[in-house]
Amino acid sequence: MKNRTNRILIAAIIILTATTALAAYLNFSGANDRMALAEKAEILVKNGGELRYTLDMEKFEAIGLSDFNANLNSDESDPVKHSYTGAPLIDVLEAAGISLDQASQINILSADGYMVALTAGEAEAMNNVYLVIKQDGEYLGTIEDKDGKGPYMIVVRSDPFSQRWAKFVCEIDVI
Repeated sequence: MKNRTNRILIAAIIILTATTALAAYLNFSGANDRMALAEKAEILVKNGGELRYTLDMEKFEAIGLSDFNANLNSDESDPVKHSYTGAPLIDVLEAAGISLDQASQINILSADGYMVALTAGEAEAMNNVYLVIKQDGEYLGTIEDKDGKGPYMIVVRSDPFSQRWAKFVCEIDVI
């Protein structure tokens, strides 16, 4: 009986190790693609995993940008009020021809692998979720810049701790 338990335990460890290795490989292999999108200042906008629109800076600016204030809260300091320039995420999705009527979730993926999940209700709430390109009048910079956050960043104004903000945005998928 003890021998059988050991074999089951060893098999489980091998399966978990293989699964972890596969997940790491898939994440790493996608990292180069995400970095290339960030370097070209492009965002893939998908609906259910299917590419519907490629957003670049020219298309983004054509949506119509506005300035707004939001508090950035980080581990390193107290909340700081900043001015941002961007467009509501709902307007970006509309430009891509994507409706949130049947959506349950919006996944925001960053070039560094960070992912944020938003509800359709959060994106539809007025003045809540923005895709931005500037902070305090300055472009966000790139992932290669020391303090870069862009070229695109998601700001969720209703998030008091800024934990669901995402810098280096390269993909939006409505599910």
